[in-house]
Amino acid sequence: MSAAVAAAAESAAAAEEEKRNLSALEAVLAEFFSSSTSNARKAEIEATLTSFGEQRDAWRACLGFLTRTNSHYVAMFALNTLEKVIRRRWVGITGQEHTEIRHALQVSPRCRQPR
Repeated sequence: MSAAVAAAAESAAAAEEEKRNLSALEAVLAEFFSSSTSNARKAEIEATLTSFGEQRDAWRACLGFLTRTNSHYVAMFALNTLEKVIRRRWVGITGQEHTEIRHALQVSPRCRQPR
């Protein structure tokens, strides 16, 4: 297998995983905000989401979620996670990562100010 074919296959697999992760997040957040979900289950979901948000590269996934979802719950979760990274870990990430975050937020339709 050539390097180009291997890279394309790897990219396709990553895109498919990203799609599965987004679908799972949408389902979990819909469950969290459902009136039929017990408080105990909400606490479990909240702990899982908090743990995810504290991972070193969670912000990268959140940038992807933000651009690919139609769920307001997912958008709010992603923006909240990004805000925490900016407020708490900004000095600990690289200049390239700063640029990546700034650019993604500038071009995201969800982050544009109304005119």
